[in-house]
Amino acid sequence: MKRRAFLALPAIALAPTKLLANTKLLANMEDSVRLTPELIEQIGDEMLPADNKYPPSENYPALLEDLQETGINTVGDLKQVITNQLPTVLKQEREKIRRHGIFYGLATPKSVTVQRWRKKVFYLHVGLIRQCYALNYCTCVKK
Repeated sequence: MKRRAFLALPAIALAPTKLLANTKLLANMEDSVRLTPELIEQIGDEMLPADNKYPPSENYPALLEDLQETGINTVGDLKQVITNQLPTVLKQEREKIRRHGIFYGLATPKSVTVQRWRKKVFYLHVGLIRQCYALNYCTCVKK
């Protein structure tokens, strides 16, 4: 029995260290590193509001394909787009919630939609990133 308890301790002790190491890796990562679905998720976790994340519905592989089609291929590209456009996207999100909040009175109180609405969030992390690159693309086209 003692051996079993002893073996369980290192696994518990190492988990926070591994998480901390991943956070440091992202902060120190070169901007030229090519995006992967995992990196997109880490960037979202670092740069986007936590309440907007809903893991069962986040489709990072599909988002990666869309980003690549618009020329966003590296960590630096994505961080720059988010930094430049996120304030505008969050303002649009607040406006969308204000305008459309009444329609969500029809949903059941336990539904995910109502829970997210109470937190005052509309877009998922994937949606926030899509809105950021859409705004960035439109700005580039207008110039």
